[in-house]
Amino acid sequence: MPSYQAHLYQAQHNEQLLSELVANLSYKDWVVTVAFYTAMHYVEAHFFNDPNIIHSDTSIPIDNQGKWLHTPHVWRMELLRNNYPQDVWKSFRSLYNESRIARYLLSQSGKAVTTDAQTHWTDAEAKDFVNIDLNTIKNSLGFC
Repeated sequence: MPSYQAHLYQAQHNEQLLSELVANLSYKDWVVTVAFYTAMHYVEAHFFNDPNIIHSDTSIPIDNQGKWLHTPHVWRMELLRNNYPQDVWKSFRSLYNESRIARYLLSQSGKAVTTDAQTHWTDAEAKDFVNIDLNTIKNSLGFC
């Protein structure tokens, strides 16, 4: 399990790349993907200091055969939804869903999108992933 400091470093490292991507917007698919993974590391850093969670990967419920009942991403969203302000969960869920479009060209319902990942979002939408969603998560979790 990575430490608080490791998650925080990775979030900040990702955010440096994100600044370069947003300045150019030639890779909007990578803007949303890097914004999601940046948010994920900020969330995990915050979980590390939450005695009820510590790390999402160590608290995933298992079935009788020892198999996870959720993927780490889905479990992380459940932890956010059940333990944190709704705006954090909504912003994280938005980044997760949009990054799935960028990564797999599939909508939340599993349907294929009709555009390529780069042209799927406007410049304003790409900036909002950072200026609204990521910043909501950072502010709410005390990382600003």
